[in-house]
Amino acid sequence: WFPSRKTVIHIQTSAPPPPQLDLKGKAAYATTRLSPVGKIKTDDFEVMARAEYGSIDAGSAVIITGKNGFEYLVRKAE
Repeated sequence: WFPSRKTVIHIQTSAPPPPQLDLKGKAAYATTRLSPVGKIKTDDFEVMARAEYGSIDAGSAVIITGKNGFEYLVRKAE
């Protein structure tokens, strides 16, 4: 069996955090540009996040302010 051109294979590189894990208030950094959605990394977890205001460049420090569904809400650290 060979994948066709239309087949998409997604490989997850890091495990999602357990659902009971509360990341609110934790420091993280943006691994991709959040415009307004992108990825952040904290501890050993890389998760989807949404910038509360505007966009945040990759590599910027962020603070996790909450969660909305499967996305974490973040703001740029000062």
